[in-house]
Amino acid sequence: MTRTATRFWFGYLVFWLLLGIGIGAVFFSWFPYGIYFAVPMILFGAIGVIPTILAFIWMTVPRGRHRRIAMVAYLVLLALIWHAPAAYRAWNEEPGNDGPYIYWSDDPRHTITIAWTTASPHSSRVQIEHTGGELRSIEGGQEPGRFHRVVVDGLAPDTAYRYRVPALGTTFYPFRTAPEEDVDFAFAAYGDNRPWSGITMHRRVVDAMLRYEPEDGYRFILNTGDIVENPDEGYGWQWRLLLRQIQPLAATRPYMIAVGNHEVRRTTDYFVRYFDYGGDQFWYGFDYAGVHFMILSTEHDLTPGSEQYEWMRANLEAHAEDARFVIASFHRPLMTYDPRDRYDEPERLETLLPVFQEYGVDLVLAGHVHAYERHLIDGLHHVITGGGGVLLWFVPETGPKTVATETRYHFCVIHVREDVMELVARRIDGTVIDRFEIPRRDAAPALGR
Repeated sequence: MTRTATRFWFGYLVFWLLLGIGIGAVFFSWFPYGIYFAVPMILFGAIGVIPTILAFIWMTVPRGRHRRIAMVAYLVLLALIWHAPAAYRAWNEEPGNDGPYIYWSDDPRHTITIAWTTASPHSSRVQIEHTGGELRSIEGGQEPGRFHRVVVDGLAPDTAYRYRVPALGTTFYPFRTAPEEDVDFAFAAYGDNRPWSGITMHRRVVDAMLRYEPEDGYRFILNTGDIVENPDEGYGWQWRLLLRQIQPLAATRPYMIAVGNHEVRRTTDYFVRYFDYGGDQFWYGFDYAGVHFMILSTEHDLTPGSEQYEWMRANLEAHAEDARFVIASFHRPLMTYDPRDRYDEPERLETLLPVFQEYGVDLVLAGHVHAYERHLIDGLHHVITGGGGVLLWFVPETGPKTVATETRYHFCVIHVREDVMELVARRIDGTVIDRFEIPRRDAAPALGR
C-alpha cells in the first residue's frame, strides 16, 4: 500500500468515525442514553470501516489465491452480519416456550387468567394452590396448541396463591387476588415499549420498575399501548420479545393493556391470541379496592352513539358514583403539545372531556407520545406516559395546560391511599420527574357529582 493510499484511507476512516461520534454526541446531549450515541457511531463508522478494510485487503494481500480467499472471507463475513437480524426474526417467528403471564378477564377478587405459549402443541394445564391448601390442576379446555390461556375462578379475595405451568417447568409464581375492602395499594403504569427496527429500551424500563418497586409492591401493571411495532405475519419475533421482557413483572402481577395503534395495524387477530380481557376486550373495566378502572380503545369508534361510546357511559353510570377514584386509560391522548400536529386530535377531547367531567373521572393515563406530559384540563389530571422503551423522538413543548413534561424513559407509580391518590413519575435511574396528589372525591367534591 503506497503512502498516498494509506493517507487517503486513513483520512477517509477518521472522517466517518468522527462524523459518527459527533452526531452521536449531539443525539446523546438530547437523550442521555448510550444507544443514542452508539447507533450513529456504528452506522457512520461502518461507512468508514467497511471499505477501508476492503482496500487494505486489496492493497496488502498478494495477488492470486490468497487475495481471493481474503476477499471472499471478508465479503462472507459482511453478508453474515447483514443477514443476522433477518435470521433472528425468522428463528423467532413461531411461538416458543414463553411466559407465563397473568391478567384479569373477570372479577379480580375471584379470578385470574394465566397465559403462555409453547414451541410445540401442548394441553393447557396449570397447577395452583394457596398457602396451606391443596395443589389442584386445572385444564383450559382447549385443544392442544401453542397459545394457552386458563381462567381460574372460585378464588378467595385478598388471598395469596401460587401457580406453575408444567409445560414450562417446575417454577411456582405467586400472585394475590384483589381485596374486598378499600385498602391502600400501588400499581405501575407505562407504555410505548415497542421495538423500532429491533431497538427498544423496554427491558431497562422493566428492570427499573422492579428496582424501584415500592415496599408493598405493585398489585398490577397498566400498559397504555403500543406493545409491538407490527402485529402480523413476519413479526412473531416481536411478540416473543414482548413476552420475554414483561415476564419478570407479568408472571406475578396482572398485566392490563389499553390497545395501541401499532398492535392493531391491519388486523387484531394476533393481539387476541395473547390477551383476552373478557367481553369486548378492546374496551373493558375492572374494580380494585374501591377504585374503578375504565380501559378504552382509541383505535375503535368512540364517537357519540357508537357501541364503545354507549358502553363507556353505561360503565361510568354503573361504577363511578360508588368508587373512591375513577381512572380512565387509553392510548391516544386527549391532548398533547408534541410538535407534530397529527398527534393532537381535538375531537377526542371534545367528545370525552364532558363525559369525564360529568362522572367525575379523576385521572387519565394515556400514551402515544414518546415522552412524559401532565396537563390539567379543567380540573382533570391528564398524564401521558409514553417512555416505555421505544426510541424517543420529538420533544413536546410547554403549553398553557402543561404542568410538567420531559422526554425521558420513565414509568409511573400510582399510590392509592385512604383519602388521596399520588402519582410519581420516575426516570429509569430512579429520580423523580413529577409527583402530585389527587384528593379523594368525597374529600373534595368532583365536577358532575
